[in-house]
Amino acid sequence: MTVYAYGTRLDHGGPWQLYTGGRALCSDGIIRPLAYVAHSADTWFSVPAAVRVNGRYVAGYVSTSTLDGSDVYVDDDDPRVVKFHRFDYGPNHDALPAGSWNGTRQDFHLLAPVVTRRDGIAYLTTDAITGEDNGHLRVPCSRYGRTSRECAPVAWRVAYLVARDTGEAITRDKLDHAMGLVVNDHDDVSYMIRTYGRYDYGR
Repeated sequence: MTVYAYGTRLDHGGPWQLYTGGRALCSDGIIRPLAYVAHSADTWFSVPAAVRVNGRYVAGYVSTSTLDGSDVYVDDDDPRVVKFHRFDYGPNHDALPAGSWNGTRQDFHLLAPVVTRRDGIAYLTTDAITGEDNGHLRVPCSRYGRTSRECAPVAWRVAYLVARDTGEAITRDKLDHAMGLVVNDHDDVSYMIRTYGRYDYGR
């Protein structure tokens, strides 16, 4: 079975190994679950699919390539991912930029917005290359949690409060910075949450 990076995947099931679901990198840099995927490919390179963007279903197809867009996989410096492409004249096509993700790897890692709390926590508790859950990793000296899974909601809260007060988007870069503060037991974390947010860290 092919392993794709950053938590993207194409799920198979049944005796004929038909497509049943998955997660794909959309053209705005956000990885979303597939709301629909056809059981089989319609061409050698693509499978009809749809994603949901702000409550709107966007029709298109998924394909696989490296993050930088190459059809040839060489090594994990440019890993394989599942990408979603909208149909330019399909329903709700204006909900996503045209084409597929075409930013650099640095753009993807640092600048792509993280829209939901669930996606933010998933990013902080998932290995970027293998897609494996790393929420069990121990955090030895933080008052905010004993594992990365316990610390991730606190980091999300910090990033959310900063984004809310500055008007900027929550990005992976900002989440990484917030997670660094949390796991290193920084006093700014408790100050920001108690001053600008709720007292309960993880909500």
